[in-house]
Amino acid sequence: RLCPDLFEPGKDKKFFYVFDYCQNLEYFSQNIPATEGALGASLGKRLFNARLELIGELDKALAESHRAAAREQRAPPHGPPDSADEVRVQ
Repeated sequence: RLCPDLFEPGKDKKFFYVFDYCQNLEYFSQNIPATEGALGASLGKRLFNARLELIGELDKALAESHRAAAREQRAPPHGPPDSADEVRVQ
């Protein structure tokens, strides 16, 4: 539902999303215009980009004597990224 002053005074809720997983709107003949959802980057991609940015900043900021610490940061802590994404259910 739309609601005035929901977020703070003067900031109203102006829209909402309808998720129709079971085609209830189609069954009950409701024609609501569909929109494309916005997808953000996956968690793995965001973590990779953040780590890459950290490495770049370390390379810029650290003196030659601190390069060993930067090399340690480059090593993956838990193996390749794909192995961390696997979920096994028994």
